[in-house]
Amino acid sequence: MRVLRQLTINDERLEKFPFKRELSMQAYLMENEEILNLNDIYYDVQIYDEEIFLEYAGKDGKNGRTDLIASYASEYIAIIELKKNEINQCALTQLEGYLAQRKNLLEKTKDNPILENTKPNWIGVLIGDSICQELENKISSGYLFDEKIPIAALTIERFKGRGNTYVITDLYFKNKSKSKNRDKYKFFNMKYGKGRLVLAVIKQYVRDNPIVTLAELNSKFTHSSRKGIATVVMYKNALEFASKNRKRHFINSGDIIKLNDADGTEIAVSDQWGIGDMPEFIKKAKELNYKIERDCSKFCVRLNI
Repeated sequence: MRVLRQLTINDERLEKFPFKRELSMQAYLMENEEILNLNDIYYDVQIYDEEIFLEYAGKDGKNGRTDLIASYASEYIAIIELKKNEINQCALTQLEGYLAQRKNLLEKTKDNPILENTKPNWIGVLIGDSICQELENKISSGYLFDEKIPIAALTIERFKGRGNTYVITDLYFKNKSKSKNRDKYKFFNMKYGKGRLVLAVIKQYVRDNPIVTLAELNSKFTHSSRKGIATVVMYKNALEFASKNRKRHFINSGDIIKLNDADGTEIAVSDQWGIGDMPEFIKKAKELNYKIERDCSKFCVRLNI
């Protein structure tokens, strides 16, 4: 897919500001995860790990280290390969080597909750400052590794102006994999993915029940398919998990919920929700008189600048 891109900035001269090292790009992406969102299937991205050593990862028999491991919508695992310059067939070969070792990767990162599923969905993502024409054509046509794992490419260009830095991204991706879950949900006339729906419902429940406690919230909303994972935890505990590269809760400032108790307790909602968790959660929400509707509208490819 070719997309016309136009960027207009008045009275400011822009100079290219490329990443000098892959580690610089890696650090930037870890601080700006949202750049890695791809579409309404691969969204709500969270980076979980970096620099994981894999033996005989490449087709040439060499060992290697993955750049980044992330999850999308708490349901898909992404292996992300970074190149500070152009991404090409060699970069794709390296990424495929890591994907071929995905079972070993699961074993090395088994403490992460997104990896508790022994048969997860996967995606590979290549990132560089440009992409060669051959690879662009291959990925834009819907290339799959091992006939089932989609591959996406993202180019990132940085420019420096007068006191400002501008980042332009181009996405090359056509998802042809069979494991598609486009489900979104309507709640109070707003559309949400799985985890965001849970957050919205619990926020509303706290507004409607101002004296509710943390224990009562977990009693209302934690259920059998959650494998003992609490739906709501103390915010300070969620931060502790995140500090150990095990982020598993909504912890941005706008997502924190403050209870109306004497201490003004702050809590965080789990973001670990797969498609199998939703029927029981929605059933519980409806028992509390909250109306939730499924929305399966089609996704339109867009370019973020």
